[in-house]
Amino acid sequence: MAFKERLKKEVRIKSDGRCVICHNPFVDIHHIKPQAEGGEDTIDNAVALCAYCHDLFGANPTKRT
Repeated sequence: MAFKERLKKEVRIKSDGRCVICHNPFVDIHHIKPQAEGGEDTIDNAVALCAYCHDLFGANPTKRT
């Protein structure tokens, strides 16, 4: 399942619409713990990332934390 639009909006507001790593704008909301590993669609498991940082950190469990 994907994040609901209300939750995505809340995460974007919380991050000021910027990537939490590099602070660039144009973010999407991603799972901290992937759904494939049991990650839930909750605010505590959501993070705002730009496409670059998602590619860099998303598939790396060590960097993901």
